[in-house]
This record gives sequence, structure tokens and C-alpha cells, in this order.
Amino acid sequence: MKAILALENGTIFEGTSFGAAGTVTGELAFNTAVVGYQELITDPSWKGLFLTYTYSHIGSYGINEEDNESDRPQAAAVIATELSRLHSNWRATESLSDWLARYDVPGIEGIDTRKLTLIIREQGSLRACITTELSAEEAVAAAKAAPTLAGADLATQVSTAAPYHWEGESRAWK
Repeated sequence: MKAILALENGTIFEGTSFGAAGTVTGELAFNTAVVGYQELITDPSWKGLFLTYTYSHIGSYGINEEDNESDRPQAAAVIATELSRLHSNWRATESLSDWLARYDVPGIEGIDTRKLTLIIREQGSLRACITTELSAEEAVAAAKAAPTLAGADLATQVSTAAPYHWEGESRAWK
């Protein structure tokens, strides 16, 4: 399915939808990691952001719920150059696309993430819209109308409702 990524500055990228279909707005950010896409998507520090992967190919090892950093995806959307259609890790329980769809998180692939990253580096974190429903002009208008994350109280949105005690082994370096 065709998808559009529209930036508040009027830049338009056309790609292919994965994950959930529909329309979502958020702020652009990028990450240069080669592995750990699931951990990044579920990391609360990405709340409300469109996570752009500069690495060319994501999704190859699928999703394993044991590797989540929180109880659900926190990124508002995922942007990739190419999504793997197959996953091959023996621990995987589903594909990245199916997992994102289950949580109503859209993704777009076929984007020149190098160009997008340069835009972010030069202009800062821009508001954006990913859509499978709107025209390019409507998507730009939606990006311009989207709220910014400046001053947002995101900690209350990503924190646990109550304290809990961890009985497992620490992952911290010793």
C-alpha cells in the first residue's frame, strides 16, 4: 500500500506502508544503530517520535516480547529504507510489521533515510505526518498542525502506574 511521509517544511517522501495503515503525526528523529530496532521502538525515550533508521535494512530477526524495553511500542512511527519480509531468529514470535500493526503503529519503507537524516541534522526535529489516506498537500497541512513535543510531560505517559520490584538478574555492567 502506498504511503506518504510529509514534513512541515513541505518535503514529501513516497514509500510503502507497513505496520498499521492510517494517519499519524509526530516529530522526526533518527538512530544509527545496526541492531536493536525492537528495543529502540519500545524505549520510552522515543515516545511520540518518528524513529528513522539510518541502517538500510530492519526486521530481519523479527520480534520477541522478552526483548521489549517497555510494555508496548513507544515510537509514534517507524521509517526505514527497507523492511525485511522474512525474519529468522529462533526466538521470534512475529514479524516487525505484524507487531507494529497489532499496536496500531505505522511504518513506511522505501524512503531515502540518508536524505531524511540530513534534513533532520540541518533543520532539527521537524513535525511530520505519515499517511495512507491523505493527499500530499493534506499531509503537509497535518504535519504543520501537529503539536510539538516541546514542554510535553512524557514521563507521566511512559512511567509505570505503580512501583514494582525486579527479581531478575541485572543487565547493568559490573
